[in-house]
Amino acid sequence: MFDLISNCLEIIFVFLQGYCLQFFYGSFLESRFRRKWHANALTIALYGVWKLGSGILWDTTGSAALLLKLLFTICVLAVLAIGLYRGFRRLTIFLVLAFITVNEISFFLSYMLLQLGNRLFEIWNFLFTKGYFTAIDFYMFLIHATVLVLQTGTYAVFVMILFLTLKRIVKNFREKEYAVHKTELLFLLAPNLIGLLICILLRTTIEMAENKAPRLLYDRYPLLTFIIPAILVLSLLSILCGVKLFQDMIDLSRERSSRIILEKQISGMQEHIEEMERIYSGIRSMKHDMKNTLSVVMQLAARNSQDQDLNAYLSELGKSMDQLEF
Repeated sequence: MFDLISNCLEIIFVFLQGYCLQFFYGSFLESRFRRKWHANALTIALYGVWKLGSGILWDTTGSAALLLKLLFTICVLAVLAIGLYRGFRRLTIFLVLAFITVNEISFFLSYMLLQLGNRLFEIWNFLFTKGYFTAIDFYMFLIHATVLVLQTGTYAVFVMILFLTLKRIVKNFREKEYAVHKTELLFLLAPNLIGLLICILLRTTIEMAENKAPRLLYDRYPLLTFIIPAILVLSLLSILCGVKLFQDMIDLSRERSSRIILEKQISGMQEHIEEMERIYSGIRSMKHDMKNTLSVVMQLAARNSQDQDLNAYLSELGKSMDQLEF
């Protein structure tokens, strides 16, 4: 019964990973199907089949096999992104690498919890050897129940870290339609590559042989129980900070471009104002000359006072000129 429950938990856990993957892809990429949930359902199903099938059929003993399986997983993630979602962009590379890296970091952080929980087996062994309970059936029940509890807790922590981290990346990456350039892509990929390499190093060195018997590094060096989680958490934070910083760089670049455009507009307005001032200065000069000419004409007309119409016309013209002072 315990084995059946354990297998069911593993299946549920794998498909929860697939759910996190479709959430991550669907937040950035457009589905190839009319209904978005078709692509999401296929992503969950195909990823789950791959993980379960590779876990059953793939022999992961040895560092070479681990690296090869990791490369195949990256290829599967890329195929799912390209096959089920529209368009291949540079951002797709980031999505694939970010998911596999966050997935690996989440696995090791939850694995730390499992190592801490393993102390329970030592307690049960101590109690059994001291005779606090003698029934072997009860002892085996405790062992199996502890395994299930630790497995459930590990899976829950794994999925929680994975989903919350991916959700944070989606939230920080606001410009999802932004065309990422090559240098910007390298900037985004660098923290993910570092985190992935750390996880590969852990996978290949987590076990060591001592007196021809496998032994975990945690048992030999207890300080690693605290150092490795700290490194993994910092790596996870560097991925989130990299995305946040990238988004801030986009906003800053746009603000700088807007400022340059505004400065050019202000410069053009200043040139226009200066041109208008030159025009107004010319108009004022012409108006002054016209007033002087009109004054001379009025003086000449005053000498010939017989033409009343001419004098009235010149007087009205003078009033009109005075109104142009404004």
